Amino acid sequence: MKDIISPVNTEDGLFHDGDPSTGIEGTAVSAKWLNPVQGAIIGNQQELASVLKEAGIKIDPSKQDQLLAAIKKITGTATEGFLRVGDFGLGRGSRHLDDALSELYQFYRVNNTSKNRPGDGVYGVVSLPCDGGPSAGYLAVSNNGELWVGNSNGTAMKWRRALTSDNENYPIGAPIPWPSDTPPAGYTLMQGQTFDKEKYPALAVAYPNGVIPDMRGWMIKGNPASGRTILSQEQDGVKSHAHTGTVSVTDLGRKNTSGFDYGSKETTVFDHGTKGTDVQGHHAHGGVPSRNHPWEIGGNNWTSFNYQEVGATDGAGEHAHSIYIGGHTHRVVIGAHNHYIDIGAHGHNVTINATGNSENTVKNVAFNYIVRLA
Repeated sequence: MKDIISPVNTEDGLFHDGDPSTGIEGTAVSAKWLNPVQGAIIGNQQELASVLKEAGIKIDPSKQDQLLAAIKKITGTATEGFLRVGDFGLGRGSRHLDDALSELYQFYRVNNTSKNRPGDGVYGVVSLPCDGGPSAGYLAVSNNGELWVGNSNGTAMKWRRALTSDNENYPIGAPIPWPSDTPPAGYTLMQGQTFDKEKYPALAVAYPNGVIPDMRGWMIKGNPASGRTILSQEQDGVKSHAHTGTVSVTDLGRKNTSGFDYGSKETTVFDHGTKGTDVQGHHAHGGVPSRNHPWEIGGNNWTSFNYQEVGATDGAGEHAHSIYIGGHTHRVVIGAHNHYIDIGAHGHNVTINATGNSENTVKNVAFNYIVRLA
């Protein structure tokens, strides 16, 4: 397109007719002015011809509506989607809809009375129909700055609140379970590392010492009512408790062995030979008159007696016996009998062996904890 041409070189920038009767000359038109005019006209024709060419319309000098036809073909008519001020919510104030569900490209407003709204506030909504079916995507911003992303399949609609800069959905510093060893962009694994507090000031509010907690192998526990230092660690342990156990007492009574007849048993044969007794039997008799001489009576010995005194005879009678025992056996009848054992009521000591893992655990699935860097 050519630059805007300058007006004719007159005092008022207008053309004036001459008057021969008074000798007043008309405005002189020079090549200096006409050449730019010609260039501007040609330039405008070229611009208009490019619109027709874009619409696939060949220039026809006999027609006066080719430019309008080209514009309609390119942009559509009013009924086909030709944009006018206010169409699709553009170019004028908010346009309220009673249902957020839409299959058109448009801007509109919904509130807490509209169906399929994101929440209970007031929202400005952009609907973006998707190709291939009655489905669409949506962006909605509330009057308090909440951002929502939605989708529909023609009949049903679902909204999801997006993460905004003020992080109302998930505060910066809060651990997030993540099912991968690779964190998403803008996040890092929580492995006890330091971070740049100037680069991530929001994270420094949560961790002013500039160190991200090491969450590997740790569970999160709500701070107990008794109080604990925030971010302090508590080692694994088992609550103090006792075990009770008994072994039932049973009186097993008297138990008999099975009966068995051992019959008669004989000892082995042994010859004890001849056995002799000790020499015994030496004795004397009293109650006789005493002798006045110690000699024996008999033989050539003599003696006299004193009948007035009591005396005794000489001692005699020592002798021994010989007994022949000889080889023989002994027979012992044992006979049928049994034995019994009194077991009686009693108890037993029980040893309970240690069992379990090296630490206290619950059933779990391993996740990494990540935190947003901001």
